[in-house]
Formats: sequence, structure tokens, C-alpha cells
Amino acid sequence: MRRNIRRHKAAVVIQRSMVGMLARRRLREAFNAAVMLQRNSRAMQARVQVQTRREQVEKSSTVVKCFIHSWYCRKQVEELRKDYLQTQERSNAATKIQSVFRGGQDRQIVKARRALARNNLMCCAAAVKIQAMYRRVAAVEVVAEKRAVRMQVTNKAATKIRKVWLGYLCRKRYQELRKEFCVTQSK
Repeated sequence: MRRNIRRHKAAVVIQRSMVGMLARRRLREAFNAAVMLQRNSRAMQARVQVQTRREQVEKSSTVVKCFIHSWYCRKQVEELRKDYLQTQERSNAATKIQSVFRGGQDRQIVKARRALARNNLMCCAAAVKIQAMYRRVAAVEVVAEKRAVRMQVTNKAATKIRKVWLGYLCRKRYQELRKEFCVTQSK
């Protein structure tokens, strides 16, 4: 009888140490999973911040380019106007006719350059719009994949917790039945 009790106590000690070891392992795995989730979340946030910063830089560079181009066009128009006024003051009627003709040509050139500048600006805006739409679609796909992965991890963790809980309940019930059996046997 004592030998059985000693064996039982030894088995309980072994079971207790194994259960503790398994519990620590599960806790370590859960902690590692949480760390992985945090790392992925922070990485995604950093990518979003970098992306918004890049978009801001692109928008700023587009504005600066447009400002420089318009300044250059205004400067050219001012130079053309100065030339026109100087030739008008110096020349006679034939030169005046020529200057009017040349002024008309210059206005057409400026008009064409402005139209070209407007067209370039519209093309840049369209390209930015297309890029934004493409990046939005890509971001939605990435988020959907991450959500699916997170749900898998959550489901696995819930299954593991349920398994541990049911094991605990079974062991508890087994202990109670064993005590009842010992009590009824001793009587």
C-alpha cells in the first residue's frame, strides 16, 4: 500500500512538473506571438509614415517645379515686353509694324508655353491620382492578408487555451473520482 502511495506521489510530482513545463512553454509561445504581432504592427505603421512622407515630398516638389516654371515664363514675358517697348521707341512705322507682328508671334509662343505648362500640370496631377489609387489598392490587400494571419493566430491560441482548460477539468474530475474510489475502498 505504501509503495503504491509513494508511486502515486512520485507520479503526481512528475505530472506537476510536466504540466508546469508545458504551461511555461505555452506562455513563452504566447509571449513570442504577441511580440511578433507588435513588431508587425509597428513595421506597418512605419511604412505608412514613410509613404505619407514620400507623398508629401512629391507634392512639395511638384509645387516647387510649377512655381519655378511659372516664374521662368513670367521672366520671359517680361523680357519680351521690354524688347518690344525698346524697339517701338526706336523704330519708325515699318519697324512698328514688324514689332507688332513679332509681338503677336511672341504672344502665341507664350500662349503655347502656358498651355504646355497647364497640360504638364494636369498630367502630373493625373499621375499622382493614379499612384494614390494603386497604392490604396495595394495597402488594402496587405491589410486583408495581415488580418487573416492575425485571425489564424487568434484561433490557434483560443484552441490551445480550450485544450488546456479541458485537460485541467478532466484532471480535476479524475482526482475527485480517485478520492471517492479510495474512500469507498477503505470502507
